[in-house]
This record gives sequence, structure tokens and C-alpha cells, in this order.
Amino acid sequence: MNLEWSDDLLTGNELIDTQHKELFRKAHSFIGVINSQIGEKKVSEMLEYLRRYVVQHFHDEEYLMAEHDYDGLEIHRKEHFQFTKDIRYLRKMLEEAGSTVEIASQIQIQMSRWLKHHIHGEDKKLAIFMKNKDLKREF
Repeated sequence: MNLEWSDDLLTGNELIDTQHKELFRKAHSFIGVINSQIGEKKVSEMLEYLRRYVVQHFHDEEYLMAEHDYDGLEIHRKEHFQFTKDIRYLRKMLEEAGSTVEIASQIQIQMSRWLKHHIHGEDKKLAIFMKNKDLKREF
């Protein structure tokens, strides 16, 4: 599964779309680092950087939802929680098996599947909600 951004993932919210594009860039870079096998420490650092970026992005989305009484907040929050849990699992896999091409492939597939599913599903619902409320303001 390809871990590349495509415009069909656009939500219509400039900040969220910018963060999503950056998330894909970071995840793609992370996979490249694993594939290059430049060292366990660098791979671990990249995964931690990706994790921190994801946490900030999820915080921003959840703040927006709470601020505007979005009724899908809890479902969205649960998906965010699951993804952060998955990142912890991926980190554990890397620590146990090392940075191998097989691990890189598995991480790429899992991350791509989750990101595309989440953006096409929950994030697009949020974008429609925001558009229907005519909320153009950025957070």
C-alpha cells in the first residue's frame, strides 16, 4: 500500500490538510530511514518525532471539535487513541526486530491503511460538519 498523499484526502480545512500532508511526508521519510538501515538510533528518533507530530495534530483536531461541539468527537478521539497505541506497538516491533525491510514494509502498510481510512472517514465528516456550520476560522 502506497504511503503517498493524494488530493482525494483533502478535507477542505486548510490547517488540517496542511498537517495531514506533513504527516504523510514525515511517515514517508520514516519509511525511507528504515529502508536505508542507517541505524537503530536514527530510526527510533524518527519514530518519536512522528509520534510527537501525530499527538500535536490530534490535539489540534480535537480542540477544534470540542470548541464547536462536534457530535463525533468521542468516536474521533477513540480512533486517535488507537493510532497512538499502534505507533507504540510499531516502536516495540522496531526495538525487538530492528530496522529491517520487512518491518519497514509492514509499518508502511499499517500507517497508510490507517491514515487513508481515518482521513476518508472521520476527518471528512469533520470537514463537512465545519463547512455546514460555515466555520471558516482557523484554530
